Amino acid sequence: MVLFSNMAMGSNDFSSVFSKGIVNDILAKAGGANAFEDASKALFADLSKEKVAATDVDALVVISYNDPDPAAYAKKLLKEFPQWSAAENNEYVVLSDSMYLGPSNDLAVERIAKMLHPEAF
Repeated sequence: MVLFSNMAMGSNDFSSVFSKGIVNDILAKAGGANAFEDASKALFADLSKEKVAATDVDALVVISYNDPDPAAYAKKLLKEFPQWSAAENNEYVVLSDSMYLGPSNDLAVERIAKMLHPEAF
């Protein structure tokens, strides 16, 4: 699951969850897949708390944007959804702006890959 920390853009609790776009390419290059890729035809999915709770999230990628403590937001989500594999394994990573078109995408791939496949590093 890839989302902005503490950001609301729609009518549901989880309106800043990435569904399409370069994020999915970055996840694939890191050896992962987007759990919400089919949730919307748009870049962002506007998801209810129930939809998020019903989806198994293996790992959480929180993108910090004007949030002084994005790690606290990630930990809050893991606590709120203890049924996720990500919560059971404390699997999350916080990124700043490295999931956009630009020269920092390699950093996002590396950080996500290290979270998903630590044995490879």
